[in-house]
Amino acid sequence: MKKILPLTLVILMVSAVMADAQKVVSRSEKHKPQWVNNHLKIKQFSNSYEFLTVTDTGHSLENIKANGTLALSSYLQKQSHIKGVIDRKIILKNTDTTNSNESSIGLSFKTESSTEDFICRKIDTYWECRKLNRSTQYTHYTLYAVSHNPNNTEFDRFEVTDRYGARGLWRSAIVPGWGQMYKGSYGKGGLIIGGLTLLGGGIVYTESIRRSCIAQMSHTHNGNIIKQLSAREAGWSTVRNICIGTAAVLYLYNLIDSTVAPGAKRIKVTPGTVTFDF
Repeated sequence: MKKILPLTLVILMVSAVMADAQKVVSRSEKHKPQWVNNHLKIKQFSNSYEFLTVTDTGHSLENIKANGTLALSSYLQKQSHIKGVIDRKIILKNTDTTNSNESSIGLSFKTESSTEDFICRKIDTYWECRKLNRSTQYTHYTLYAVSHNPNNTEFDRFEVTDRYGARGLWRSAIVPGWGQMYKGSYGKGGLIIGGLTLLGGGIVYTESIRRSCIAQMSHTHNGNIIKQLSAREAGWSTVRNICIGTAAVLYLYNLIDSTVAPGAKRIKVTPGTVTFDF
C-alpha cells in the first residue's frame, strides 16, 4: 500500500497536466511564464512601482493586442476606484533604446475633483488559445511595472530570460524532476519522478526475489534445485542491475536537463535608473 500511494499520486499529477494541455490548442510560448501565475514573487530593488498583470480575452488576437492600452486603462481605473472620468490622456514612449519591446505608457485620468497619473512599463506578454465548442477564445496576459507617482519614479531594469542555471540543478539533485517542474516543465518533471519511482520499485522487487532464491538454496542439498535457483537468482540479478543502470542514467539526465534546458520565461530584475517624463 505504501508503494502504491506515491505512484498513484504521480499518475494523477501527470494526468492533470496532460488534461490541461489538451484544452490549449496553441500558445505564444512552450511553457507558461512564471509571472502569469504569480508576479508577486518577482524581486525588485526600487519601491517606487509595483507589478501588475492585465488579462484580456476575446476571439481575435489581433484585436486584443490592438486594444492592449485600453485594457490597461480600464484595469487601472477599476483597481484604483477612479470614478467620474471626464478626460483621459495616453502617452506612449520608448524609454529604452536598447530594447524596442520595452515601452512606457503614461495614463492620466481627470475627474471633476482630481487628476490621477500613472506610468506603466510594459515588460512581457503571453497568450493562450482554447477551443470552446465551435469557436476559439484567446486569453492574453501582459505584465507591467506600474507607478502612481510618475514624477518620482525610477524603474529597475528588466530582462526576460528562460535560463535558470543552478536554481533547477540543486532542486533536481534533491528530488529528481523538481527542477523541471520549477522551470515550468511539469510533464517532463512528472515523467522523471514516475520513471525513477518505477525503477526504484523494480530494484526493491528484484532484489527481494534474488535474496529469496539465495535463502532457498541455503536450505536444500538437492543439486537440481540448487542449479535452478542459481539460474533464477542470476536472472533476477541481471534485471536488478538493468534497473539500477537505467535509474542512474535517468538521474544523470535529470541533472543535465535541469541545468541546460530552457524553461518558462522569468523576469530578471537588476538595479536601474530608467525614468519617465510625464
